[in-house]
This record gives sequence, structure tokens and C-alpha cells, in this order.
Amino acid sequence: MDKEQARFILQSFRPDGADAKDPDFAEALAVAAEDRELGDWLAAERAQDAAFAAALNALEIPDDLRENILMVLRGDHPEEAFSDMDSDFIGALASVQPPEGLRDQIVTAMKVETTSSVSSSAKTAPKRVQSWMRSAAVAAALVLGAFVALEMTNKDRVGPDPQANHRISLETFENASIKLVAGGPELVKKADLSAINSFLFSQERPGATVAELPPGLAGMKAVGCKLLKLGEKNASLLCFDKDGQTVHLVVVRREDLVETELATLGNVKSEAGSCRQCAVTKLSVATWGDDEHAFLLLSKTDPDKLRKEFF
Repeated sequence: MDKEQARFILQSFRPDGADAKDPDFAEALAVAAEDRELGDWLAAERAQDAAFAAALNALEIPDDLRENILMVLRGDHPEEAFSDMDSDFIGALASVQPPEGLRDQIVTAMKVETTSSVSSSAKTAPKRVQSWMRSAAVAAALVLGAFVALEMTNKDRVGPDPQANHRISLETFENASIKLVAGGPELVKKADLSAINSFLFSQERPGATVAELPPGLAGMKAVGCKLLKLGEKNASLLCFDKDGQTVHLVVVRREDLVETELATLGNVKSEAGSCRQCAVTKLSVATWGDDEHAFLLLSKTDPDKLRKEFF
């Protein structure tokens, strides 16, 4: 693991040190222990996390916040009008811009964080961690309260296209597919690509013809498939055998992707130079599309090898 890979993983290191025994985090921490610059960066990150948690813990929740939120959820409205301070707070929130790269850091944290139970953690965590959890609850309550306030004070707002809200982004398409394949999906066994497509079409799911496959995949034996759900959209997983190793292909209808991102989809021939590898799962991925579908090829191999063998 090099320095940048270690930094990438340590960005999602939990404040209570619960990740220290995870192999990836342990290796990243070892790199930080040997690299002074990386160690200083990690110390600053931990200090910033601690300061942020302390600041949140100092906030007081208004006595009537919970009841106001519940009233709005029931369709009622609080009797008291919003104060000038509320208006200032709403205006301040509206002007906040998230730091550059925040979304990528959140996605990274979701990928590498091990599954845990919040309820059991609350019972066994030391006081410092319990304090941090209370701080998170305060932050969540304040955000929800601000959201309710914005909804109540902006009744004439024109909402976005409902259909567009249900479309999925390319990033969601990739991350959901990586998570699924890394978990070892159970397949519906089929003898060949024709049988797979017949099954998928009968279930109103997208399939893939030989003409839509990259050259290296077109000659492989198809072994099975799985019906997928990405958000509210239907998708399909097709699996192929390569020397005893499974190669995965996820297919979604082009119309189900966020329209503004479609221009970034190349065709199967132009994708040869754009393979990448997930730093956590070590799955290499390549994405392309045609007039009807978008495709994501996944294989636990080196990106260069994936590019050479399939495109």
C-alpha cells in the first residue's frame, strides 16, 4: 500500500478507533507510522474531528423542536411564527457550499466502514464515543429542523421533475454494482447467453446481446444471472466464466440514468483507456453505453489486464 492509498483509507477512520483491527486500516496506520508527513496529516484530521464533535456536543436542542417536527410531519403547523433568528439560520444554510471532495469522502467512508449495530455500540462504547453519538444526534435533529423550516417557508417552490429524482447517477451505478459483486451474489444458473436473455426479458429486465459485449467477453461462456434493483430502477447482472473465475456484467437501461451524465458514457470501443480499480474491493471496473443501455464490467484483476483482455 502506498502513501496515497493509505491516506484514501484513513479519511474514513472512525474517531473511536474501532477500525484499527481491520486489515486495510491496520496496514494504512502502519504506513502513517512510518511516513512523517502522513502521520502529521492523520493527527490533524483526528484533532479536527475531535473539535467538531466537541462543538456539536455544546449545542442545545430547542425544547419545542421535536414537537414542531412531529406536527409538520402530521400536516399541521406550529402556532408560533419563526423568529428573526430562524430566518437568519435558514438564510445561512441556503448559502452554505459543501467542501470540494466531500461527496467522494462520504462514499469512501461508506465503502470501507465495517457493518456495526448502533444500538449495541451505544451500550458498550466508552463515554467519549457516547458523547460523539449524542453530538451526531444533535446535528441530525438540527438538519431535520432546518429542512422542515425551509419546506414551511417556501410553499410556492416548484419541485423538480419526479421522474428525474428516481434516475440513478453513474457513481451510484458503479458503487452499487461493486458492493453487490464484492458480496458474492447468488445466481440463477443458465446454460448460455441466449437462455439468460430469454429469462431476463421474461422478467422485463435489460439483457445484453453479443454485439453489445466487448470483444474479450463475447466469446466467453455465460453461466448465470441475477435480477437487480438499483434505487427504483430495474437492472440485470450477467456472469461469465473465464478460466474458473467469474466476470460480472451489470446492465441498466440508459433512460434510467441521470440525463446530464449520459454524455460521459463512451461506447465499448472507446472504453479501452478508462478502466479503474476500486481501492477497497480491488475490483476493476469499466463503464460504457449504447443507444439503449449502460454497461459495467467488473473483474477482480488489474485494470491494465482488464483493458487488454476484454477491450
